[in-house]
Amino acid sequence: MTAAKNIILDKDGTNELTVYTTTVEELQSKNLIVIAFPQSKANWASGPKTVKHVDLLRITQRFNIDGIILSSDREKFKNLMNQGGVFAFDYNGDSFTVNFEKFSIKQRPEDDTENVQPDNYDVKFSVVVGENI
Repeated sequence: MTAAKNIILDKDGTNELTVYTTTVEELQSKNLIVIAFPQSKANWASGPKTVKHVDLLRITQRFNIDGIILSSDREKFKNLMNQGGVFAFDYNGDSFTVNFEKFSIKQRPEDDTENVQPDNYDVKFSVVVGENI
């Protein structure tokens, strides 16, 4: 599996690190209100009614990332989560303001792969695009 150096995380310009990604999944979800109107017994023969929905145009954008970080960046990665608040997320030339939702760090096995050494770490994390209030 080849890793690409295409995500940079940065908290206030003081805690920048690069993630060598293996998988990036972009998710978008929309908040809909679904309304199923009741139907009287007299109208049951006509079959079920189509539900109605209200689109609130509240779209949540999320990224799920699998990647590799250098062993020297392990503490920086953990500090991004522990500092709280938003940080810069640069992905393939696009910049987003995000916050961590969750992450995991796992030490790599002893096999060497392109661009990384065996003492580096596999990471999986989710970020949500948005701003603090």
